[in-house]
Amino acid sequence: MLSKLLPIILIASALAAPQSPLTYANEPNRCDATCQIAYRKMLAMETELWVNQNITNDPFYSTPSNVSKYSTGDILKWEKIPSEQAYRRWTVPAGISLVRFFYMSEDIEGKPLPATGIVLIPYTNPQGDKPFRTVVWTHGTAGGTRQCSPSNHRALLYGWSAPFALALAGYVVIAPDYAGQGSEAQGFMYMAGTLHAADNSLSVKAVRKAMGSKITKEWVVIGHSEGGMSCWRTNEREARSEATGDLIGAVCASPGLVPSKVLNETIRRAGDGPAGDFLFSPSTISFKDLPLYQS
Repeated sequence: MLSKLLPIILIASALAAPQSPLTYANEPNRCDATCQIAYRKMLAMETELWVNQNITNDPFYSTPSNVSKYSTGDILKWEKIPSEQAYRRWTVPAGISLVRFFYMSEDIEGKPLPATGIVLIPYTNPQGDKPFRTVVWTHGTAGGTRQCSPSNHRALLYGWSAPFALALAGYVVIAPDYAGQGSEAQGFMYMAGTLHAADNSLSVKAVRKAMGSKITKEWVVIGHSEGGMSCWRTNEREARSEATGDLIGAVCASPGLVPSKVLNETIRRAGDGPAGDFLFSPSTISFKDLPLYQS
């Protein structure tokens, strides 16, 4: 059983670990020469996609010293990225403005918690003089550290698969990083649906304060994978008293609602083979040139 679970445990540990991304590669007892080559090659591929090689050097991600004065749903920072930077540092297509925002979400006890995100704003509105229609995009698994925040990814992690396409279709796209990715906060809580739902709902409340009547009161949430789960939990949250209000629909693709069931089914289908090969095969196909599995 341990041999089946080992790949899953290693990847889950990497996602959850607050340590430097090179820590495992620097420990020979955990990572042999072949492992180190694969690890460093994948890390190089990943870092090429980062806007900041060290996110702590970007003042935007620093928590303001007066953070205790803010309440949930408040805006702390609203940073419009010049179009030249949006195109060169990120890969935002022509016709879209990029904004980074720093706001207050909440922790599991409902206390204010710093979070970050981005907003994509189309140059033109298909609705004419009416407010822009509003979509909250909830991303899938991005990683386990601040460095992995979609706002620090040149293509905002999903690129044309979601945020860019939605914005060019005329929607204002609000895309939270999730608390702990980007912001310092309490560290990233992977697959914490209740917390992610708060990030999503309160991001709408915050952006409303910045954009006012330029966006609709009504909004929809769309997400995939971890974001599908986040989307689902947002829909549930909006049916309760803590709702931001005016959610009119949720499109939750491949939601990982009960990870334990996925794990058990993965082990069953893997039979005598390693479960990690089955569970993470879509990811390894994307990195087929890496020597992840060698005899």
